Amino acid sequence: MSETKPVVYIFHGEDEFAIAQVIAELEKELGDPATAALNISRLEGSNLSIDELQIVAAAIPFLGDRRLVVVDNWLSSLNTPVLQEKLIKLLENLPPTTRLILVENKTLPENSHWLLLWAKRAPKIAFVKHFKPRTGLALANWIQEQARKEGGVFTLGAAELLAGLAGDDPRMAQQEINKLLAYVNYQRPVEVDDVKEITPDASLLENFALANALRERNPRKALQVLCKELDVSDPYLLVGRIARQFSVLICARDVLDRGGNVNDIANELKIREGYARHLYEQARKISSKELENIYHRLLEIDEAIKTGKMDGDVALECFVSDYTTS
Repeated sequence: MSETKPVVYIFHGEDEFAIAQVIAELEKELGDPATAALNISRLEGSNLSIDELQIVAAAIPFLGDRRLVVVDNWLSSLNTPVLQEKLIKLLENLPPTTRLILVENKTLPENSHWLLLWAKRAPKIAFVKHFKPRTGLALANWIQEQARKEGGVFTLGAAELLAGLAGDDPRMAQQEINKLLAYVNYQRPVEVDDVKEITPDASLLENFALANALRERNPRKALQVLCKELDVSDPYLLVGRIARQFSVLICARDVLDRGGNVNDIANELKIREGYARHLYEQARKISSKELENIYHRLLEIDEAIKTGKMDGDVALECFVSDYTTS
């Protein structure tokens, strides 16, 4: 006996791209695209009535086994117990040939939302999935997975760098994945240098590993990162790059202190949203005073190296040690 498939799917969360991907996969299950198109209905919730939905959802599939009905951002308009009960009654009486997908591009409270509570009571016909935005390592892992699906490979470092640039924009990440795989002709893994070469704003994320270690006051990690950077960079140039990073962080912190958000940082600094989100996450963890102290100390080191008063390697090592252990 075949397992009963759900007829109601509740997709909620801010990751619109992931929701769109899952719906696209469900559309593929309908078979031949020409016939499938006749069995797909997409409805906008703003002007939809329950009676109108019932007519569409009750329709018989045309030359197929199932129909797919997608309703976008509708539930907030069903704000009375009468409307909510009416929808639940409709859901409980849907034909097994219908797959109704209710999409909400925001996170619904799992333990208090009326429809999610109903879904818990009806597990045989209702399926709920929360699409939480991927960030950080989760997004980097997703980038590697998407690359494999496309027939290519990303190193973890390249995936982490691209994740930092994409922020919460998986569409941007997907575009860059395709571009970078084409750049390496699918013949070798995408490396960090490839992302820096091809993806806009990639160079802006350099040296944040050291900035992070300084902010965390982690002397061992900071010195490890510094030694790695000094192996490939001139101390004078490295001081300049690190100082520029903290200068940008100071600007981002100033936006936050004035009540701004990620979009305000992106607009004022004229940078991509993904990079703005990265700055936002860094700047909110450190005060303006501390950022300015670091920046001015770096300027002093820059001057000391430039005038020959201090050896570059020693100056940077002393700065990192003093700051992370103070």
